[in-house]
Amino acid sequence: MAIDPRAAFDGLIGALEAFHQAATSAQDPEAESVLEASDALAEAYTLYDDVMFTQYEIEAPLDVYPLDEDDLEDDFDDEDDVDDLDDDLEDLDEDFDDDLDDEDDIDEDLDETDFDTPEYQ
Repeated sequence: MAIDPRAAFDGLIGALEAFHQAATSAQDPEAESVLEASDALAEAYTLYDDVMFTQYEIEAPLDVYPLDEDDLEDDFDDEDDVDDLDDDLEDLDEDFDDDLDDEDDIDEDLDETDFDTPEYQ
């Protein structure tokens, strides 16, 4: 049985209100009430998005991604990524310098070439 889009929308509004209430009451992002309200909000949004697409072939402009705290720690604490980026930039700089040297060699070869010889005429 298909879910009415209006009922899904009302459920999303209720989940937003519950999340707001939990967040402002607890004032702690790790509080159980906030985490449960967050999960309920994600589920309500996903349901609403699915219903809208099923009924009208319209996708809402937001996406819900599962939160993995280990990934967040890796994103902010991983100095290796910064070091890798520095290494990549140094390699690009060296490649650019090598290309400039190659161009200088070509220019020197052209300067040394005698274009007045019969083979170039």
